[in-house]
Amino acid sequence: MKDSTAIGAATFADLEAAFVQCLGETAGRPPGTVWVLVPTNLLGLHLRRLAAHRLGGLAGVEFLTLQDAARRLALPALARRGARPLPAGAAELFLKRQLDAVPAGSYFHELSRFPNGASAVESAIRTLEECLWAPEALARAAAEGNHADDPGAPRRLQELARIWGALRDWKEGAGLFEEADLVPLAGRAPGAPPAWPGVLCIYGFYDLNPAQRLLVRRLAEVAEVRRLFVLWVECEGEPAPGYEYAAPTVSWLCDLLGVERVDCLPARGPQGNLRRLTEGLFQAHPPASDGPEPPAPDGSVRVLNCPGAEAEAAEVVREVLRAADAEGGPPPSVGVLLRGGEDVGRLLTEAFACAGVRHYQREGIALDETPAGRIAAALLDLAMGEAERADVVDFLSLVDVDWPAGLSPSAVDRVARQAGVVRGRVHWMERLRTRAADLAGRAGAGGDDAGGDDAGGDASGRESTLCTTAAGFLEALFQAIEPLRTVRTWAEAAGIMEGLTGRYAPSDDAGTGPVREVIRGMAGLDVAGVPADPGRVRAMLQRRLGRQRLRHGRFQHTPVAVAPIMDARGVSFDLVVIPALDEGNFPRSPSPQPLLTESDREALNEVAGRCGCGALPRQRRRPDEERCLFRIAAASARRALVLAHSRLDQGAGRMRMPSRFLLEACSAVVGAAVPASEVQEGRPSGLVHRVSRERRLHGGAEPAYAVDEVEYDAAVFEAPDGAGLRTGYLAAVNRHFARAVALEHGRWGRPLFGPCDGRLEAPDVRACLRETHGRFAGAVSPSRFETYARCPFEYFLRYVLGVEEVEAPPDELELPALERGSLLHEVLRGLYQERLQGRALGRLSDDDVAAAVEHALERMDDCGRVHAENHPLTWEAERARTVRRLRRMLRHERSAHAEATPVRFECDFGMGGEPGYTLSLGGGGDVAFRGRIDRIDALPDGAIAIVDYKTGKGAALKGRDLAGGTQLQLPIYLLAACRMMDVTDGSARYLLVDVPKDVPQFTRRELEERLEDFRRVVGGILQGIAAGDFCPLPAQSAGSHCERYCSFRAVCGAARGFLAQMKAADPAAQRLQDLRADH
Repeated sequence: MKDSTAIGAATFADLEAAFVQCLGETAGRPPGTVWVLVPTNLLGLHLRRLAAHRLGGLAGVEFLTLQDAARRLALPALARRGARPLPAGAAELFLKRQLDAVPAGSYFHELSRFPNGASAVESAIRTLEECLWAPEALARAAAEGNHADDPGAPRRLQELARIWGALRDWKEGAGLFEEADLVPLAGRAPGAPPAWPGVLCIYGFYDLNPAQRLLVRRLAEVAEVRRLFVLWVECEGEPAPGYEYAAPTVSWLCDLLGVERVDCLPARGPQGNLRRLTEGLFQAHPPASDGPEPPAPDGSVRVLNCPGAEAEAAEVVREVLRAADAEGGPPPSVGVLLRGGEDVGRLLTEAFACAGVRHYQREGIALDETPAGRIAAALLDLAMGEAERADVVDFLSLVDVDWPAGLSPSAVDRVARQAGVVRGRVHWMERLRTRAADLAGRAGAGGDDAGGDDAGGDASGRESTLCTTAAGFLEALFQAIEPLRTVRTWAEAAGIMEGLTGRYAPSDDAGTGPVREVIRGMAGLDVAGVPADPGRVRAMLQRRLGRQRLRHGRFQHTPVAVAPIMDARGVSFDLVVIPALDEGNFPRSPSPQPLLTESDREALNEVAGRCGCGALPRQRRRPDEERCLFRIAAASARRALVLAHSRLDQGAGRMRMPSRFLLEACSAVVGAAVPASEVQEGRPSGLVHRVSRERRLHGGAEPAYAVDEVEYDAAVFEAPDGAGLRTGYLAAVNRHFARAVALEHGRWGRPLFGPCDGRLEAPDVRACLRETHGRFAGAVSPSRFETYARCPFEYFLRYVLGVEEVEAPPDELELPALERGSLLHEVLRGLYQERLQGRALGRLSDDDVAAAVEHALERMDDCGRVHAENHPLTWEAERARTVRRLRRMLRHERSAHAEATPVRFECDFGMGGEPGYTLSLGGGGDVAFRGRIDRIDALPDGAIAIVDYKTGKGAALKGRDLAGGTQLQLPIYLLAACRMMDVTDGSARYLLVDVPKDVPQFTRRELEERLEDFRRVVGGILQGIAAGDFCPLPAQSAGSHCERYCSFRAVCGAARGFLAQMKAADPAAQRLQDLRADH
């Protein structure tokens, strides 16, 4: 009879003690006969070192993951058959070829159009293989299963089975296998392996798929001594809350070992609040008013509420520094356990590096984010693209080369702009060499330089040399990447790419070696039978580099380890930190599975037994798994646990909610339900610590716990000296530092807007502003007022400070958007004024439309003659697009506005000697507007219709809406036109030329009814400008404008929305919100 036991504990510290004791009892067994199965390599390494330390040495014990065991059992048989490993990515390429061959109309034909379609198919196949399914079984289940909820499922699953079968047959026929094939192969392989374990310990598993169970069964059936160690707590014979997900696996393992139940060890540690958390997690708790008195803080559990992800990373590092300082002896082991969130790992890497803390990071930055990865991708982009100036300069800013004298990325950018370079390899060479010759001629004549600091020929000569040097350098680059444009095999592409990456990537960067190794591995992809081209190589490289991460340091060679929870589960640490406990990150939301939906899994599981297959995992159990993982992470803490949350999403500029798991942990410690609002405000005190936004620059950190130079300097700057006075030495040494501190405090330390936010408060500044902007000297464009209504800070930068973008050289190969819009307006003016003036639109025949379009093209050719002569092909494309636009627009006008008669065109008011339109605001105030009306139509009833042409789709335009002051143009145009034409009735509309369609605005009668609202909006904007209120308060409707169109978004920063929300009680913010309420 076999010797079998199952041991459970509430913490990994207690479980480790029982495990080490068990290993001590196996002393004297032959080497290689004691196997310890663990879920991860890190856990195996940790247990090996722990046991060796506590037992004074360890011999003859092997720690294996299931993948290690599968390799040991399956690889010898595969080697005897001559099977070869399949290169990474080859299966994906083969599946992509299969998807491309699927007939039109199939679900998989549509899937082939998506970049990750083949990856999705490969993932679905892997899920099925892990559950011991085969293509034939899937096809049978698709036909026999109940798919009433999704009638299209049988066909989709049968098609998936066919594609899967093709992949399997191809691998078997070519003698190929993948690493993921080994576990199913090892579990099913006939015969006995070379060596079987005499003692089998199974440690730390909470879930096993059917293929893994088959392998574990095969090992357990022959072992004489079998031990199971699991994190497990029972309450009245049932798994305690948080352990429900592990219950099926634990029950199956107990049945396999022949034990009735898990023997749960009595809890011996930790103590205090950490013990309260462990025992009370996920239990029901009464409201705070009915609960017990919260326990006194003992430091064993701390919750950090941080103002952003960067601040959160800094606080995590600070906790590590404090823990090392508190111990006094050897530094404690620290585990920073991550659950998703790529940015979290990157920020922690940067924070630990700034603080000089040596650490191990299981998954650092992705290889595609390393300099070598970015250079490799940029090389392929340049090979596929047209050598856009910005792309070339971006690439040059990445490379690590010995630059010729005087040359640098910024120098190349400068001379390229001056030479008028836009794109094209030939264009680069021609423009740079022409510029060099021109400057050389000036130098010889002793003329002015072309932008240097010196005058005369010397500067021109230097610039000429620089242009020549840049042309030579870039010519060598373009020649080097030229072979990539014509590659046809993966081996050829990999060879070229490896050489180029070695040439341009920094040799001393940690990512260069791994990136080149990935590129070398791509040489074997020709086995998939898919030809290479730059696009396929670029896509494959991006996926391969994005899936691999750079490892930093060595595990347990430093006290601090940063790793995903899945990789470090089961490893205990003195201090555990769980960052990014934000709702949506931990717990994770189940990701959609389009190829194996939840209804598919339910239908397949109903017939799995008949097909000889295992049950597929259900998405509905994912929340239980997330609870289990949080249990595992919390149980890894031996002495202390820190939970961190960021209350601000800096990228989106909005608030984040704390994770429900963080709230559950707080409730467990306190013994009463803790709502999210309390955590956000820093309560319960002593448990939750709310970190202020200005802490970094206002002495919030002691010098010993500063995480970088900025914090250290700020801490010293703010710290009192022996006499109780501030040192102030930094302010004396560097006045800019003192100003930066004041600026940060003024922006984030004040509840209301102030000078640091854009509010001008100095009396002399406001007086000047009233003179220049409070009472405009001449007529003003409505667009300026619309800008203020959309965002006061944008108005300040654009009109008060006069900040402008650096313009790129014009693109001679296509019309710039502004020039295209101006040309279209000129064409439309000529079309209506010269051909259609005085004619009712409804009376136009098809011949009239054709003749009008022809006339418009003649005018277009007259206006764009230079572009047409220099670039005839692009001009013809522009003409063809204009013809389509005009035909659609005229047909729309003819049917929608049949009674309208165009009478006036491009009517100016307030400029060109014409009087402006003055709007009386009451109280003696008024404002004069200017503008240009595209077209005025006369209607049979004597009214007029204002038409304003717009290109694009006009998604932001709203009908009959002042939009809080962001749509003032047409109302003002309508009032001005009625005065100009001496009529009392009219209407205004936008005409979207590209669509075409109308966006109706106010009629004169509607506008008269809302004239007081109109005056209030205009007056409020004028008042805000005169008062110097230029705070960053973007309107909600301006969200897409901020992200896509605003030139100043980098100045505001991503936190602009949060800042506006934080200071929403400011009277200026209230006034603007009141204005925006006027629609």
